[in-house]
Amino acid sequence: MKTMFIRNAEFNGGQPYFRRGILFTSAKFLTVIFLMFCALPQSMMAQTSGSTAAQNPATQTSAAQALLQSAQSQNLTDAVLRLQLALSAPDYRVTAGDVYTLAYSPGVSSSGTVTTVQIPITIDTSYRVRVSNMGIANSDGKTYQQLKRQVEAIVLENYPLSPVEFTMIRPASFVVYVKGEVRTAQSMEAWALTRLSDALTRTVATSSIGGGGGILTEGMILTGMSQQNFQTSSILTDFASTRDITILSSNGTKRTYDLFKATRDGDLSQNPYLRPGDIITVGRVQRRVTIGGAVERPGTYQLLEGENLNELIVKYGGGLTRFADKANSEILRYTPDNTIIKLTEKDFDDTFELLDYDNVTIRPTTNMYVAITENPLITNYVTVSGSVRMPGRYPHAADRNWEYYIGLAGGFIKTENSFSSVTITDLDGKRLTKKSVIRPETVITANTNNFLYYFNQYAPPITAVLSVITAFLSIQTYLNK
Repeated sequence: MKTMFIRNAEFNGGQPYFRRGILFTSAKFLTVIFLMFCALPQSMMAQTSGSTAAQNPATQTSAAQALLQSAQSQNLTDAVLRLQLALSAPDYRVTAGDVYTLAYSPGVSSSGTVTTVQIPITIDTSYRVRVSNMGIANSDGKTYQQLKRQVEAIVLENYPLSPVEFTMIRPASFVVYVKGEVRTAQSMEAWALTRLSDALTRTVATSSIGGGGGILTEGMILTGMSQQNFQTSSILTDFASTRDITILSSNGTKRTYDLFKATRDGDLSQNPYLRPGDIITVGRVQRRVTIGGAVERPGTYQLLEGENLNELIVKYGGGLTRFADKANSEILRYTPDNTIIKLTEKDFDDTFELLDYDNVTIRPTTNMYVAITENPLITNYVTVSGSVRMPGRYPHAADRNWEYYIGLAGGFIKTENSFSSVTITDLDGKRLTKKSVIRPETVITANTNNFLYYFNQYAPPITAVLSVITAFLSIQTYLNK
């Protein structure tokens, strides 16, 4: 290895000048390699499969801290959004922990200056609001708009000519408890505009970093490192009933709710706002049956006591289509030998009794698909794949377009699919348009075409490569001076 003298660089007015005196032992090649290694982005090292850094607990802790910082930023955005919703919602109920501000002008001082008074007001569990020294307002059970009018009326009664403004500055958060048919009985954060369905449809993020996890609230997005280390699942078990949910309020009142009525009929009385201290108990499903084929709304439904075949078809399935053939319908009953029960016209009239896990198929008339049913491999199903939440095979329904089957599959994954882009092919592999008739054995593929999806995948390694190249060129330029 060469031994060479170089001059120590100093700076004068932004320009380097040199002086002798420092011994530097190196080779130009090794210098370049060492500096390139130092310039290698940490993100590239973290993504290297099987690397030592990936197994380093300190690196994993840093990733968790970065995720925590991102969550804190998201929480600040959520707080602003909550305030906007509370101010605009006519049914926002005053809640213990809400913070308001009252501003008014009691008059003019002796010096001729207008006196302004601004008082912060925090709601406590007594719900008694002291309006300065002018009176007390009872806010229990009142909406924000009702309390606002009451407080401002008290001020105007004492100071008739005073401008007055009563405004919310921070809505309260509180805790509810969820138990029953949930994966883990747990406390959960809510606020005054959280409905029952919002709490039960939240997902649980399970971390592979130290086995931790937590509730994902609405608006939180898992990206980058967090997507690699977290898996999400519903807080409900596979046996949870959305039709038997009880809420025990802090005052001892107990009510039962049916979320199916809320989602199907729009009955919001069955999907109430949660209140501080609510204890939610999710019941266990008693009978869950599936109906498919020639009905308006095929799917899996939870039946109530006394409901059977007729209710399943009319109330839940939306009724038979014009192509339904009652005489060619059957029930697959899950027994040790998987019994198939052929239905008759009398069974429809007498509302045949259904058991848990029964699978009812209402077949269409045989003359509907004369040309198609010549192929014995065809079944009455449509396949949905690609960027949807629940890809799979779904019962074919007459007179339904591609959007119907995408809906059965849970809808598009918005982070992967843009502009509702789909590819539709028939049994022979022929491309169809969105206006084409959907036949049995059609395949509907939701395309993965979202720019950000691919950008998040390929941007880190591309950035790392460009950083190395830039570092190499910079070092070469420096050494060649």
